[in-house]
Amino acid sequence: MASVAFHQFNQFKADGKVKLFGDYGGYAPGGQKRDFVFIDDVVAINLWFLDNPCKSGIFNLGTGRVQPFNVYGPREQHKGRMASVAFHQFNQFKADGKVKLFGDYGGYAPGGQKRDFVFIDDVVAVNLWFLDNPGKSGIFNLGTGRAQPFNDVAITVVNTLRKAGHVEPLSLEEAAYGSLIDYISFPAALVGKYQSYTQADLSALRHAGCDHVFADVQTGVAAYMQWLMAQKG
Repeated sequence: MASVAFHQFNQFKADGKVKLFGDYGGYAPGGQKRDFVFIDDVVAINLWFLDNPCKSGIFNLGTGRVQPFNVYGPREQHKGRMASVAFHQFNQFKADGKVKLFGDYGGYAPGGQKRDFVFIDDVVAVNLWFLDNPGKSGIFNLGTGRAQPFNDVAITVVNTLRKAGHVEPLSLEEAAYGSLIDYISFPAALVGKYQSYTQADLSALRHAGCDHVFADVQTGVAAYMQWLMAQKG
């Protein structure tokens, strides 16, 4: 069920030409029409389905839609500055040997603000569950159901990359004391606009019958770091 564009890319690379159907239904060769839409990540896919519920039938996804929280994982680099904290911290550590986090704000200690971070593999798994259960309908929050502090992301990034270099892991306190975690002043532009805590309510998802077990930050971010290191060679 991959796109025509995908198949034509491979056809051209292999044979120097692409294939299309000939004339049919009153249309000239290659003249048959479709409403093509470019979708660059799983979040955009869900948003597109929310806006185009009837078209989702071509994928047999039923009417179950998910609203992911803070997604991280492979192939998000195209998001630029909107990519996950884990992605940016990987690049920070590789470049400078340290990662950055916001300092104290909103009653939370430095790096203590919390998000419901969800691994892209889990987002895909839940989408596939809806594919297998097309009778389930509604809009469902999609996170782990457990908010974790940004500090958990940072120390997992640091220790996974240290482990790859055969260096002993550190506690959060040791990493902060050694300046491997750089707490920066909270930006004035975000004061009053920043959410210090988010957590998905999974009750609707569980009630629908989806019992998928989500990776915590320590598991998911470590797997993501391994993937990023493999891409960098």
